[in-house]
Amino acid sequence: MSKRSWVPGFLRSHCDMEDDSYIPTFLIVTPSFNSAAYIDETIASVVTQRGRFRIRYHVQDGGSKDGTLEKVQQWDARLKSEIFPAGCEAIEFSHASRADRGMYDAIAAGFERLGAAQTAYMTWLNSDDCLMPGALSFVAGMFRKFADISLLGGRPCEMDEAGVRVRVHDVQVYAQRTLAAGLHDGRKLAFVMQEGTFWRDALWKRAGGVRSDLRLASDFDLWRRFAAQAQFVSADIVLAAHRRHAAQLTHSHEAYYREIDAILSEHPSDAREREWDCFRRWHARSASTPDPSFSGPVLSYIPGDQRWNLEMRPYPAPLNAAVYVSSAGAGCALPARYLSGFSGEDGPYPNLNLPAGIRTAGEQVALIQFDAPAAGGYRIWMRFRTFSNGTQAAVTHGARKLLDTKLPLTSHERDGLLSVDAEFARGLNTVALTLMPPASRLLVISCEAAPRFLD
Repeated sequence: MSKRSWVPGFLRSHCDMEDDSYIPTFLIVTPSFNSAAYIDETIASVVTQRGRFRIRYHVQDGGSKDGTLEKVQQWDARLKSEIFPAGCEAIEFSHASRADRGMYDAIAAGFERLGAAQTAYMTWLNSDDCLMPGALSFVAGMFRKFADISLLGGRPCEMDEAGVRVRVHDVQVYAQRTLAAGLHDGRKLAFVMQEGTFWRDALWKRAGGVRSDLRLASDFDLWRRFAAQAQFVSADIVLAAHRRHAAQLTHSHEAYYREIDAILSEHPSDAREREWDCFRRWHARSASTPDPSFSGPVLSYIPGDQRWNLEMRPYPAPLNAAVYVSSAGAGCALPARYLSGFSGEDGPYPNLNLPAGIRTAGEQVALIQFDAPAAGGYRIWMRFRTFSNGTQAAVTHGARKLLDTKLPLTSHERDGLLSVDAEFARGLNTVALTLMPPASRLLVISCEAAPRFLD
């Protein structure tokens, strides 16, 4: 990991470029439709931000019939009264309601309504998500300190329907080349989670804003266009939380992936696959060979110096995969790629004999992916621990069910070893792990696959 806080042509500090009278403006849009259950929390998380900045906030509704508009109107009256204790320099609140073509059509209309502002920072916040206290003050400070930061996001964070934070992801690293190539689609590399992502208005104008004809993945398209002009800076701090619930549009990843594939098919090119092949070759050797090719900028706090430091970090190296040996020869197993339904990496815990890199499968369905160099039969091994009786586990690959069994209780007294056989195609293969009942948890120590000639 590079410890430099300056990189030629990037990350330049400009604290001296703005005088004390400099007050930035945040342009924030919330698209809403039948959001009465959560809209109060969302609006409150914006208008209670404290700091030396102005907020111009617009809620663009799609014609709600569930009481959302009445709640928004109550906020309008509250914010215009003299009793609301604004914690920033000024809050300008507006709202409108009309039929639209979807969320991104509403976002585009909202930013058009807000218009331009001198030295503006932008974001949108969905009507079931929330900003964290201090988020805008942090962003304003970082945009002020570093002249070349145009695109900034925090650690992804998820909360449940009640607003309880249930998962904070690791700080993400987004190399500019992989983001611009469209590799961060959740299948090849990690998503960019939109909530808590901010950008300068100049970048928005150059990129052309969101495509209002898309319904699910216009953010994916926007990050690609942003990355063609700017690096995505990841901050080691939670700036916003994404609410997970069954009614949200992207609850089904399949529909989201279909729209991504449609976006990518509009300009057919083998450049994306070439970049993916280049990344895979780099990633395969990155554990032992330092290489800055796929690094991204990360902001982290240095407590001793009481300051935020900006450095280039490489994409995380993979854990060393096991070497298998059989009468047919030796080779390296395929490491699992954890797509969704798992916690971030944890450990090590030497007192429990647990290595670094352990994860918890905490959702009913968890997705794992293997990149097979050739088609054929493979055996998947998952080393695990369970902590409750009656956990039922099913493993499927496509339409084929590979396993459906009750897992034994292991606690921390021993490890369990799950073994299933699958027929993989060459390239990416996704395997689903379903746990029942829904509250079940599985501690995954490791998961790999190897050619099935070991018998």
